Amino acid sequence: MAKRPLFSERLYLPARISTGHNGRAINGTKAFIPPGVRFSPEVAERVREYGRGVKDAKKRDSNFDRWEFGLAAVQAADGERKRLANKSEYFLKPLKWKTRLIRRRLIEAGVPLEIPLSRFKGRLELFEKGGFKSVPEYPTDFDAFKTQVVSIVSKMHNAGVTHNHLHCNNFVINGEGKIKLIDLARAKLYKSSPRNKKEFFERYSKDIFFAARTLADAEYRYKFPDQSGLLHENILKHMQEILNQSKNNFGITSREIYKEYARQDVAGIRPKKKKRIPRRNGATLK
Repeated sequence: MAKRPLFSERLYLPARISTGHNGRAINGTKAFIPPGVRFSPEVAERVREYGRGVKDAKKRDSNFDRWEFGLAAVQAADGERKRLANKSEYFLKPLKWKTRLIRRRLIEAGVPLEIPLSRFKGRLELFEKGGFKSVPEYPTDFDAFKTQVVSIVSKMHNAGVTHNHLHCNNFVINGEGKIKLIDLARAKLYKSSPRNKKEFFERYSKDIFFAARTLADAEYRYKFPDQSGLLHENILKHMQEILNQSKNNFGITSREIYKEYARQDVAGIRPKKKKRIPRRNGATLK
């Protein structure tokens, strides 16, 4: 058996790879980037310009669209940080007090998870990639991939846990087609089962929709490798498959969940902000 390299031989420079809504790096997962690998100066300048504001840009171009410019800057920054993450074999992630309890519950339920190599002071955990990669580079066998994802999501929900951040990069897969679930930073554990349809919808509908969205996107790439996109009917189909494996879904249909999330996610429409009701002297103004 080959001797495992010491961490000091492999861990170089920890860099933040989590991206905020403004395109800037935020506290979260850090990747140990090899020497010589740097963030693209062009992308960094686009993010800085968006962060400073767009008044000057509007003066130069009357047709300037801040939303489109900001979206492009954030996507470019996110893609650049993913590139840096692919160069790393080790990751440092913050540990929350609830994460250990949730991880134990999921392991008991049979959900495959990433397991930390070590835990450090300051509530930090070290993880190894271990041959696993993000889903977009795969799958070669979509049926096996779908079976595992549906099983992971249904087991997680039956154990009373919601992930709250399911997307293609939080499912990782290795060359053998085995899948793991990662990133439990936003996960939530419920002590009791949902009592009615409303509680079930509030807890699990977000996970079900975004897991089905990941499956639909992967299926499209599998059948049409030269294209990318989402097929709405496939999202509905995969949502229903996940619902069918739930202990008690209270008769919720995939179309009910789709109406809630598809308008703002698939159609590219930003969710409406709730209007703040001003208060004066403790009384609510209508």
